[in-house]
Amino acid sequence: VIVLQVNEAGVIVAEGNYSEGGSGGTVHWGRAISKEVVMRDTTTYITRYPVGYVAPDDPSADETITEGTLDGGLAWTLTKAGTLTISGQGAMPDLSSAAEQPWSPYSGQILKVVIEDGVTSIGSCAFWDCPILSAKIPETVTVIGNNAFYGSALMSVTIPSSVKTIGDSAFYTCKNLSSVKFSEGLETIGQNAFRACGDLASISLPASIKSVGSAAFMECKKMMSAVFTPGSGQVTLGDNMFSECWYLTQVTLPQNINRIGEGMFYNCMALAKVEIPQGAGSIEMQAFASC
Repeated sequence: VIVLQVNEAGVIVAEGNYSEGGSGGTVHWGRAISKEVVMRDTTTYITRYPVGYVAPDDPSADETITEGTLDGGLAWTLTKAGTLTISGQGAMPDLSSAAEQPWSPYSGQILKVVIEDGVTSIGSCAFWDCPILSAKIPETVTVIGNNAFYGSALMSVTIPSSVKTIGDSAFYTCKNLSSVKFSEGLETIGQNAFRACGDLASISLPASIKSVGSAAFMECKKMMSAVFTPGSGQVTLGDNMFSECWYLTQVTLPQNINRIGEGMFYNCMALAKVEIPQGAGSIEMQAFASC
């Protein structure tokens, strides 16, 4: 493999497969390998970086290449190594598209996001389509906005206990995202929030959760386990929540739910058992179709 990007979360590589006789070999671009896997499984490695790439241990890595301010007064800086730092007091502004990002001319260089204490929200579309490998979210953030990390290269993320709301499509198509740690305190997960996170193998949601939107974990095709921690309040569940999670085998639903939504487990071909809690008002159309 050739390492294209690296930080403390892991590496993004180009991977070549050799074919005998000189035909049929292929190159796969952009596969993510977490630091844990690299340190555990690698016996020998030689790292070659692309021309012009600044590695985190380069003497110039922490030099600022651009900086600015956001509406509302927050400041931001971007270093040569691709670390974007957001600092100050207050909320990040919501944006309507990736083109509105103040760092959009440099978005392809952003590999790490550090949000400092004092920032109270991550704005909508803030890091849409940025090739971010890791993000540090402080305990002062209460909201992760719609499309905030849409299409990023995040490998893992920890949602601190201060976060109450994860917005619609916040982590949609984060194809390298294999680990999400949800903390007690989270109340709302929006629709499509983690849809098509193809490497996400398991989730454990806290007892504080009150609603999970439609298709929140749809097309998470490697997901095998989904567990809701028992809580006292009713949880509202959207349609198609686990639709097309092909390898889902273990599901523990909340103790008190409003219903089994339309297409909730559609095409969950490995699912052998679901216990529906007492009090669920209905089982909607195609809830277990193609199981």
